[in-house]
Amino acid sequence: MSARVVWVAHAPTAGMRALVFGDESSLLHPELVPPWTERYVGCTRGPEQACAETATGLGVVARVDSRLANFDPGSWRGSTLAEVHDREPERLAAWLSDPDACPHGGERLADLVARVGAYCDKGEWADGTHLLVTSPLVVRAAAVHALGVPAAAIFRIHVAPLHRATMSRSTDTWRLML
Repeated sequence: MSARVVWVAHAPTAGMRALVFGDESSLLHPELVPPWTERYVGCTRGPEQACAETATGLGVVARVDSRLANFDPGSWRGSTLAEVHDREPERLAAWLSDPDACPHGGERLADLVARVGAYCDKGEWADGTHLLVTSPLVVRAAAVHALGVPAAAIFRIHVAPLHRATMSRSTDTWRLML
């Protein structure tokens, strides 16, 4: 048997609908999270409330790991995408096109990809399925790392709420299974 890592994007929140940076809202419909029915050897989640509520809805006990946190939006925290666009259109455009841009003073998307990649590569994956409940953006960062593509690819991946992405590793190479 080998290790599989199943990334589960947390369920929808009001902040996701409004495109809020640093969304900390609760799930819109926690009762709609389908229970996890497959075997798993462990579950870890990001520290956000939506991750906790999604894990509860899945019916799994998850430990918290800050390395799975969503990116830090710095001064944009709590603002919607539309609000940032109205205040700082050029800075937002730079952030939406360059993973090394950091106009908000928080975490660069390239650093998010590196942080999530380092978590993936920690090498402590026991045989079996590991669940990781995180934000959709963190799932995107994991996919970028698994594919070994530049961080700019994060702009070309869409992960919907409750989407699952599965990765497996052979030696030092991750495989993304769709």
